Amino acid sequence: MDPKEGAGWAEVKHERLQGFRHTRLSLRRVFSEYAQDPPRLLQALAEALAEAVGGGCVAWVVSEDGEWLRPAGIHDLDPEFLDFVREVTAKEPVRVDATPLHRQLLARSEPLTLDPAALTSHLRNFRPEAEKALDAAGRRTVTLLPMKVEGRHLGHLALAHPAQSHYGPEFLEHVQELADHAALAVENARLLAEARRQVAQLSRAEEATREAQEALVRAQKLEAAGRLAAGLAHDFNNMLTVILCCADSLRLGLPGDPEAAEDVARIQGAGQRASALIQQLLAFSRQRVSQPRVVDLQQLVRDVHAMASRLLGESVTVTLHLGEDPREVWADPRHLEQALVNLLLNARDAMPSGGSLTVSLGSATPDQARSAQHPELAPGAWHTLSVADTGVGMDGATRARIFDPFFTTKPPGRGTGLGLSMVHGIIQQAGGAIDVTSEPGQGTTFALLLPPCPAASRRDSVRPAALAPASSRGTETVLLVDDNHELRALCRVLLQRQGYAVLEASNGVDAIAQSAAQASPPALLLTDVVLPGMNGRALADRLRASHPALRVLYMSGYQQDVIAHHGVLDEGIELLEKPFTAASLAQRVRQVLDG
Repeated sequence: MDPKEGAGWAEVKHERLQGFRHTRLSLRRVFSEYAQDPPRLLQALAEALAEAVGGGCVAWVVSEDGEWLRPAGIHDLDPEFLDFVREVTAKEPVRVDATPLHRQLLARSEPLTLDPAALTSHLRNFRPEAEKALDAAGRRTVTLLPMKVEGRHLGHLALAHPAQSHYGPEFLEHVQELADHAALAVENARLLAEARRQVAQLSRAEEATREAQEALVRAQKLEAAGRLAAGLAHDFNNMLTVILCCADSLRLGLPGDPEAAEDVARIQGAGQRASALIQQLLAFSRQRVSQPRVVDLQQLVRDVHAMASRLLGESVTVTLHLGEDPREVWADPRHLEQALVNLLLNARDAMPSGGSLTVSLGSATPDQARSAQHPELAPGAWHTLSVADTGVGMDGATRARIFDPFFTTKPPGRGTGLGLSMVHGIIQQAGGAIDVTSEPGQGTTFALLLPPCPAASRRDSVRPAALAPASSRGTETVLLVDDNHELRALCRVLLQRQGYAVLEASNGVDAIAQSAAQASPPALLLTDVVLPGMNGRALADRLRASHPALRVLYMSGYQQDVIAHHGVLDEGIELLEKPFTAASLAQRVRQVLDG
């Protein structure tokens, strides 16, 4: 090297060393400012070092799995060298041990300078196909500064500077110190990111736990309310049956007394409203007996719309989007009708000044978010029945409670708080789920997700429907079993009026004795499901063991596992739901006997 040139370069080095000390001070701010952003930190570091050395800089970092290198910060490279860096990393990542030089850096903690000849040799071993870039890149001297923390290799800084420049030990010591600081900053940022990830996971786990606890509390509330409803239903439905049947008899016996007939009508109306309230309690607690069959959702929506249009009023505009494709589900049509009517009336009440109501049918496949919200949903396509209104909408706090029993936003006397609870219970009992979308002032959409009808259910449902008997009278012997004296006495009178011979028993043991005492067995067993000692199903099995032709009609006001499985009536079971009227009792008895 020419002495003059060497002396000039020494002055340049001195100036750069002084400038570098200033750069090191400014980088303290960089490390602090970008402590949580490793990519920006490395880019700022590359810019500062490039300015300090009068060349270019590339910051290479190791991937999280410790197997690959990638450029994380690039600054002030001339176009040829920049093209080379991009070319050698474009096709595939660079392994940390790709060449002998890379393996040397893994074990090295001090700077390593490559002159143009050594750099060219390394580059040819590294990417021999990058011939076009080798000449331009090989006219550089490169200093490699390992970045390590506690002996773990995090990457390295590559300083590219003019071929004739060489840095002294003091300058290299300073830049290596800077690389060590950079390594600590990168490691701290990684640890911070990992800590944040763990905190986020913990937060999500806590949120999931909180949601699970809230769901458990709601389920426990429903279960407790269900047990209460079931207990009430058994006794209350017995009393309502007596009231409604006696009201029927009074009405038939007072044809010439309009005032008395009006009083009887009031009794019947009150009894029917009380019956509806009990049915709502049983529905939301999933204690109601379901008798499912194939339901055409398009026809169901049309029927309900025709029935409920008068209730919705002229200020509500209803639009139906039912599509052309048939949509069949396996459910109890009475229950689905009640659920849809409740949603329609709920939408009407949310639009006190009128508005638009849209009922639509469609399909949905549970995505990840929906599956997490409704784990009971199986993969595959589901039918959707949506009711959307343009009403007042709901905030998050209200949405969280809308299915709670007895929760209502209506004024006192305007609602029981059981409507949406009943809808929720009906849809869950049908194997579905409910999505609710609502914001204040933006209206509300209830989307019922229902499983499509299985092929086997379609086959099972293809059987002739029972015809209403031409007459409800008969002369057969009926064995009547119920532990409620008033109800049993009333049913005996009603059946005798229809011409039947009636045997009475208050429990299973008495019923077996009554049957055995007869010269010929009874034609029909009319029994309550819940009996002291032996339940109605066990009684029927005992009697049929000796009289296989015996017909059986059960009476019950709520779900009983002895005649239903998960709320669905067992195959071949005939059920008369309480409370019933005198006419429905006579008709069902005749149907079962004729069946």
